[in-house]
Amino acid sequence: MTFLKDPGAFADPAGAAVVDALGAPPSSAIQVVGAHGPAGAVLAVTDTTATGSPDVMAWLERRLGKDITTRTWRTVERILAKMP
Repeated sequence: MTFLKDPGAFADPAGAAVVDALGAPPSSAIQVVGAHGPAGAVLAVTDTTATGSPDVMAWLERRLGKDITTRTWRTVERILAKMP
């Protein structure tokens, strides 16, 4: 999951502007599942056996800029488990 540090850049509720900004992934190993505009979140699934994390991060930075942070689903689950 990738989060934009300035979600205001893509404020449409459906997140379509974020998905449009990404364009087609550079590899079939990356699938953009969706986005949530107001939260500035992009959900993409990556087959890490076919491509590495640095390739995915470089693509995301080229498309969305350097003001992003990416977390694995496992990390998101850990954060949620600590929330009340």
